[in-house]
Amino acid sequence: AGPIRVGTEALLGNACQPDAALQAAVAHSRSQGETPVFVSHGERFLGALALADPVAPHSREAVADLLKLGVEVRLLS
Repeated sequence: AGPIRVGTEALLGNACQPDAALQAAVAHSRSQGETPVFVSHGERFLGALALADPVAPHSREAVADLLKLGVEVRLLS
């Protein structure tokens, strides 16, 4: 029993204890620019997933068009 938590290793605390294979997969995900997210239920570690938000092929053109219109562009990540 207990809350379901989804977040960083720090958020999960003692409940985030992935085995060596998952640690290697997390390290690989990070090296690919992905963000690992961990899941626990109470003090039980359930698993992890990797999130990625790749830049769309047309992004450069879209930003250039916005700049031409006088729009100030900021990237939030």
